[in-house]
Amino acid sequence: MLWLRGFDLDITCVRITPHRLDNKIVLVPEKIIPLRESEQYITGIQEKEEERQVSTKGKPAATLEELQARADQSGTGEGFRAILQAAEKHPELSLRTKSHVVRIAPSSNRIYSLCVIKPSSSVGGVSINVYSEIWAKFFDVDKATLAEMLGPDRYREGVTHEEAKEFSVNLDRLVEAIKQRAEEPAGKEAQE
Repeated sequence: MLWLRGFDLDITCVRITPHRLDNKIVLVPEKIIPLRESEQYITGIQEKEEERQVSTKGKPAATLEELQARADQSGTGEGFRAILQAAEKHPELSLRTKSHVVRIAPSSNRIYSLCVIKPSSSVGGVSINVYSEIWAKFFDVDKATLAEMLGPDRYREGVTHEEAKEFSVNLDRLVEAIKQRAEEPAGKEAQE
């Protein structure tokens, strides 16, 4: 199954075990395939491959500081910085630079990108790409909610300073809503 990931096919097997708790049936999911060790192995291989591709092109990945400087030059540094700060404040999200972009990924699996942002001086703004399928996979967010908060699932260039700041506020609101929703079942069970 590991070789299927090379073709962007992610196959997961989950064992669901029912338990009786106060005349209720509670289902406990347990991911059995792929094993956690194989996911770590795959992540390591993919990171090495990304580094190899960057080194063969002769261009090392830009640092966050370099990308911030590029955003400042295009006049959208404040909006770009706001998006980074919104993502950095949530431990569920991880920031990584790759070539000339910043990938916002789930901390639990940094292979996948939730969003990619890039300072784009040629079009006079920030470029943003949102991946709805990845949000749905890791955080169970429906496409309508995602489109309402982060915009449509498409590549956008020339995002202005104000639009980037609005995106950062909505990103923060979305992750907070995800956290609250995840905490709700635990709170309801405690009350019963």
